Formats: sequence, structure tokens, C-alpha cells
Amino acid sequence: MSAATHLRRRDENAEIIIIERSNEFAVAACGLPYLLAGKIKDKDDIIGASVAQMQQIFKVDVRLNTEVLTINPHDKQLNLSGNQTLDYDQLIIAAGGLQLRPDIPGILADNIFTMHSLYSTQKIIDYFWGLNAKRVLILGGGKIGLRAAQALLENQAKVTLVDNASHILSDLDYDFALMVQQKLEQKGLTILTNTSVKEFLPDKAVLSNGTKIKYDIAIIATGNKSEVRLPIMTDIEIGETGGIIVNNYMQTSIDDILACGDNIQVDDLITNMPIRISNASLAVRSAKIAADNAVGIQSRLGAVLKNQVLKVFDYVIGAAGCNEDDLKKAGIPYHKLYFAMENGESYVETSQKMRFKLLFGLDGKILGFQAMGKEGIFGRLNVVAAIMNHQGSVQELAEMPIAYFPELSRAKDALNDLSLIHISEPTRQAEI
Repeated sequence: MSAATHLRRRDENAEIIIIERSNEFAVAACGLPYLLAGKIKDKDDIIGASVAQMQQIFKVDVRLNTEVLTINPHDKQLNLSGNQTLDYDQLIIAAGGLQLRPDIPGILADNIFTMHSLYSTQKIIDYFWGLNAKRVLILGGGKIGLRAAQALLENQAKVTLVDNASHILSDLDYDFALMVQQKLEQKGLTILTNTSVKEFLPDKAVLSNGTKIKYDIAIIATGNKSEVRLPIMTDIEIGETGGIIVNNYMQTSIDDILACGDNIQVDDLITNMPIRISNASLAVRSAKIAADNAVGIQSRLGAVLKNQVLKVFDYVIGAAGCNEDDLKKAGIPYHKLYFAMENGESYVETSQKMRFKLLFGLDGKILGFQAMGKEGIFGRLNVVAAIMNHQGSVQELAEMPIAYFPELSRAKDALNDLSLIHISEPTRQAEI
């Protein structure tokens, strides 16, 4: 939808057609956990536009329940379901990610769900309330898994989250993620890491340690994969991350075919290594760039800085740039610093403690930033990300003019204080 509407702004006369194989269109997938929690009463509230509105306002032809079976790049033609064909001048692939179920015995049972669409989320809601479910098992400790856990905990369920990794939230380091995990466990969430499900029985799951855990419903939130069936069939190059390889102009390896969204591979700004990011902001940016280049307006996307934020219960958790594992894989030496400070002046009763982890190079360049707190995290995360986006250093934090108000910040803000670190020995790690 973003590519189509931006394309219309760039070219009033272009014939624009959207092909969608499901019957859902313009759904804000990030709103699905709010729907699950009951905070959104009408599911139409997370639908951006109807098919009729797209035709009336943007003159865009949206064809639902239509699948692209094959792409013939030589003739610039699509073979569609229903024995239809469609010619194109420029093709933009914006299929997004695909939620797959792990290969676990019993995982296709009626009380085991994924959450990737309005239809799948409504099935969870209907089953949860219809069964009066009390015990929920969630596979996957990423953003979707944690948000689903919160939604059901707030509706009086007993929720257990299982992840086979060493810690939840893979963008964080183990030590910082452990802090987050402890806070979530205090809210009533049971978290089992280094654990996997070996088999689903009708009302029990057999775990990798041999124990069995009872559940009424289970939700699979183990992350999405790139939807690359069509690109592979079309001989479009796929990268080592599983995403479609594109250049800075969102062009694939085949002329007149572009790609954007969650299924593309991009370069990481810090490590210069290929990555694939599931992020709505990046999806919209890449869609606009693809639309520009489809009509001959040169627009480019450079290397990408990872910048993720999540709110779970009272806590905001953010991560920008690299974590320690990323830097080790890239062979980049670094120092690390832990820091805690209130978001406002200590004499203000509403001040809340913020916790930070800063990773920086031997030359002071900021490489990674992790943050957690009830207040003051979102803005500070984006300040640090802005500095990182132009390859800035820790010293720039000292000069950053943070707005002052006693309830919101201190006269010497936490970010300004982070710049006071001094490493006297190049090989020493700073830990405070």
C-alpha cells in the first residue's frame, strides 16, 4: 500500500495494480496484539483503507484473493490464479514476511495458532474466550511473543513463554535481557529460555528437558521468514539472510523488478554485514524508494541502522545499533558501559530509574545502545540513534542539548553523563 500510494503521488497517470492473495488488505499488523488484548474493539480500526477507497482516492486497482503463480520477466508478464495473466512495465515485490510453524509433532492441532493476520488473530480471540482458556503457551521470546503474552496476561490467563535461545529479545545482550526478563517475571509471566517444545499433546507440551506443561491454547511466535518462493522461481538473487538482494535503489538482480519491505536484505550501518529487519519504518521507507525508482526518480537507501523499541507492561525497552554478539561476529573491538539514572530530578516523586548499556569503539564511536525504563526511554533512544546514524562518537553526547524540565530530565541528563567516560587503557572494558 505504501509503494502504491507514493507511486500515485509521483505519477498521476500510471496504471497501478495491487495483487493480494488473501482477502485482507492494508492491515496494520503491529496493531494485532492490541486487538488480542481487547484494547481495539472494532477490527476495522487497524485497516488503513478499503479496496473501494483505494480506487476512489488513489485510482489504484486492488485485486484480493488473487495469487501470483509465476513471473515471466522476459515477457514482463504475471501468471495469476484463475487462469489469468497480467502484463507489467515495473514490478514491485512487497510480499512481506511469512510466519512458519516449526516442525514439531502435533503442532497442527486446532488449539495451536499463529498471529500474523486479522483472520488468525480473530481465531485466537474466539478460541480463547469460547473455551474460557486459562493456560497459554507461547513459543518465541521476540516482540510478537512478548506482546501476545502481555495481552493474554491482562485477560487473566496464566502464560508460559518458551524460547530455545539463551535469552529473550535477540537484539539485546544476555545480561541486559536478563534484567528485562526479571521485570516481566514480576508481572506474572513465566519465561523458560534454553528450552524447546519437542511434542504437542492434546493438552500438554513435552519440553526439551523432559517435563510436560499443560496448556489450553498455544501461540507460535518464533519469527518470520522472507516470502521468497516467487523470487526463487524467477531466479532473483537471494542473500545469505534469506532476504531478496537489492541495491540502494531497491532494484533486484532482474531488470524492472524491485523489492521492498520485510523480505529484502540490507547492509548494517555499523558492521557493513548483510541483515534482514522486520521493521515497519524501514518497510515504508524502502517502499517509497522502490516507488520513486519505478518511475525513474532516483532515490536511494544507504546502509541501515537497527533501531528497535518495545513496550511491555510498564517498561519501554530499546536497542539501537549492534549488540555484543554482532560486534564479535564482525570482529569489531569495543568497550562497554553500564549506567543508571533517573529520568527527572531526584526531588520529583514521579522520577523513574532508567538503565542503559553503551557499546563503543576504541576511537569512541558509538556502536550499540540498549535501554530500559518506565519513562524517558523512547526519546533518548532516538537521540543516540541519530548520533549513530552519522557515525558519531560518545563525546557528542556531552554536547547534545537535551531539553530540561525537572519531571522529564535532569540539568545534566543521563545521556550527557554517558559522555564522561574515560578509558585510560585501550584494552580495558568500562563497566559501571
